This record gives sequence, structure tokens and C-alpha cells, in this order.
Amino acid sequence: MKYAFRAFTLIELLVVLSILSVLLIVAVPSFLSYRKSAVQTEFSAKVAQLIIAQRARAMSYNMTAYIDFDLSDHTITPKLAAKEPCQSNTGLPILSGTSNPLPVKIDIKNDPHYSDNGRPIVTFSFLRNNSPMSVSTVRLCYQPNGLMTLFRNGTWVRMVRSEKILLRVFRMVNGQPLNEVIDTQISIAGSPTSTAHVL
Repeated sequence: MKYAFRAFTLIELLVVLSILSVLLIVAVPSFLSYRKSAVQTEFSAKVAQLIIAQRARAMSYNMTAYIDFDLSDHTITPKLAAKEPCQSNTGLPILSGTSNPLPVKIDIKNDPHYSDNGRPIVTFSFLRNNSPMSVSTVRLCYQPNGLMTLFRNGTWVRMVRSEKILLRVFRMVNGQPLNEVIDTQISIAGSPTSTAHVL
């Protein structure tokens, strides 16, 4: 018994290819946008965990823990120093030999996960009581009692417990920040909390 095989016609193939091309045109930008949004969420969570970890290290090891944010260089550097009053200088050594090693420095521009050919996918800024802080560097310092001190451009900032310091994480497209942000509230004493919203 012979079976007759029927092939696709050229028109059928063209229709299928047209449908697939339309699906790709719609899906690819959506997927890329989702990826960048996921990177923004992951970056914000990583910074919040770093803040929690540094506060815990200060309390656990009876030491002074720092986090240096360089907004011009897009870097975040954790440091640990012997128990001392919080200082504004940036030359503090990173102490080793603890059972809980320091997390590594976050370098947005040189990390392919957070940048696209050296152009940041995410960036950050600081707000104080919902007003943007004009800063190039911010240092958070945690003392062994868990309380935080903040330095802005190397100058100590007097704060009260009711004040809000927000670390705002932006998504970047073509070098411009979008209005979709994740705000991480940093308190003088306590763990940071994050919320996502549109400006």
C-alpha cells in the first residue's frame, strides 16, 4: 500500500513565518525589559542584604562596619575596622581573619551582570526626607551597638531617629534613568525595607 505525502505549500510557510516574526517582534523587547527589571530588583535586594550584613558584623564582632557608596564611580565598597568612633576618611583597612568574610565590592560599570558594555543597567541615588541629596559619596557606618552614622561627601550628617534616608535604585536605558524605581529605606537603627514604585 502506498501512502501519499503532502508537503507544505509556499504560502503556508510564509504565513507561519509571518506569525513567528510578529511574535518575536512583540516578545523580544518585552523579555529584555523583564530582564533589566529583574536585574534592578536583584541589585536592590543585594544592597539591602549588604547593609543588613554589615550591621550584623559590627554587632557580632564588636567592630565598626562601613559601606562606601561612590555615586560618580558607581561602586559600593564594604569595609570593617577595629572598634572606633565612625570616621569620614576613606582609607580604612579591610580587616581579614574573621569567620564571616566581607562581601566583595560591587562595581556596576565593570560587572557584566549590571552593565551593558560598560554602560550601567542600574544606578542609585540617595534621598533624605524625600528630597534628593546632592552627593558624590555616601558612607554608612555601623557601630557595635547597631546604630548608624551617615557621612555625606566626607561630612558627618546629624540625623534623628524619625528621619528617612532612601537609597533609590533606577533602571537605566541608553544612559538615562527610567521612572521605575525601588526605594530602600535605611533607618538609624534597624533593617532596611524596600518598596518598588513609579515616580
